[in-house]
Amino acid sequence: EQLGVGDNPWLWMSAVCWIYGRQLHLARKVPIGLINTNWGGSYIEDWSSDEALAKCDSSQVGGIGDCHPGMGHTCPAQLWNAMVVPLLRITIRGAVWYQGESNVMRPAKYACQLGAMLTSWRSSWNKASQGETAADFAFGVVQISAVLAGDDTRAGGGPLAYALLRWYQTAATGALPTPALPNTFLAVTHDLGDAASPYGSVHMRYKQDIAMRLALAARRHAYDENVSIGPLLREAVTKASGEVLLSFDGLGASGLSLPPMHVEPAHQANWSGISPFELCTSPNGSAPTMACAQGALLAGGDLFVANMSVAAASALCLANSSCAGFTLRAAECSQQSEGRVYFKRRHVGANGDAAWRAYTKEVPCSLESKLAGWAPPASVQLVASGKALLLRAAEGNVRPIACRHAWRAYPCEHMGCGVYGKADGGLMVPPSPFYVKL
Repeated sequence: EQLGVGDNPWLWMSAVCWIYGRQLHLARKVPIGLINTNWGGSYIEDWSSDEALAKCDSSQVGGIGDCHPGMGHTCPAQLWNAMVVPLLRITIRGAVWYQGESNVMRPAKYACQLGAMLTSWRSSWNKASQGETAADFAFGVVQISAVLAGDDTRAGGGPLAYALLRWYQTAATGALPTPALPNTFLAVTHDLGDAASPYGSVHMRYKQDIAMRLALAARRHAYDENVSIGPLLREAVTKASGEVLLSFDGLGASGLSLPPMHVEPAHQANWSGISPFELCTSPNGSAPTMACAQGALLAGGDLFVANMSVAAASALCLANSSCAGFTLRAAECSQQSEGRVYFKRRHVGANGDAAWRAYTKEVPCSLESKLAGWAPPASVQLVASGKALLLRAAEGNVRPIACRHAWRAYPCEHMGCGVYGKADGGLMVPPSPFYVKL
């Protein structure tokens, strides 16, 4: 029977999944079976079991009858039950995961959620298949792609969150696999910008680039082939001269290359386009340190610095009549935090009534820093036969204390992110976005 265009089952097949399978078939010379299960606009909570949700405190949103995936709210465990559980008796070799934009408002939670979901899938598949599916089956992750999302100086749920999500997609280490998540692999996609995509920039049309990088990573980590998959940051150190040396693994004989950056002026969003790297320096040349202590009233009594837990600060304000109108908006202070909780008194209303507002001071060079303290390096130089990069700060006599790479929602246009390594088959791949303290 002739199928109409609207009935063509291939219209529902993932292009990345199909090309990925084809690349594995060509390399391994064996048949590759593919199962495509997806739902556009869904959250990672939707694909997580109750066990995985509990590990990361992912609460239920919506109830039966009003929870519909892709409609702007999460449906925890619904797609797990509907689109994964029916497949658990099938013996599989591995899975690949391409998702993230729906969770970009909560990037810091993603590392826990991805690891918990992955672990749950593995144990459930192994049990349901009576051991036919390995308990550590291969699991590949595609990083969230380049996204045109406006002004990159916004934090929280703004476009900076896209860079943070890419970071947390790699279990906050900059690369998969990790000791906590063995037999996992990663495909880097931040350099495949497609501003003209009719499907939106997050759905760019360069599916072959994604799938070929994913297949190479699978061959390396899932099939133990000795193939080069592209540069992986090994270490970053500050030299006595103040320069920063970045060393990489995973490089072929040709090492790294530094082609020109390709950043359209309309898409820069405070991104210079000179280099995909940024260095951050502290005014006194050392990283600021802060610990939780007691609060204090500063001169004039207009700024209350609460170096205490948010709960304690909230209780104090509620007990203090001068805190009328106080609104709590800051994260809890802890010994590991890099900021203080501030309560600033503002005069509001016609009668000049006083109210307290809370915010968290941004510490330069932190993971969540927007632009404070960050600047492109004055130069980026290939050293060590192309296996390392030497970055020099724009200002003299300063000591960089942090370095980051491609830390933008939309770092560049297609294949234009300024630093690449040659993988097997001549495939050019950039390093994964990273943030490191020096």
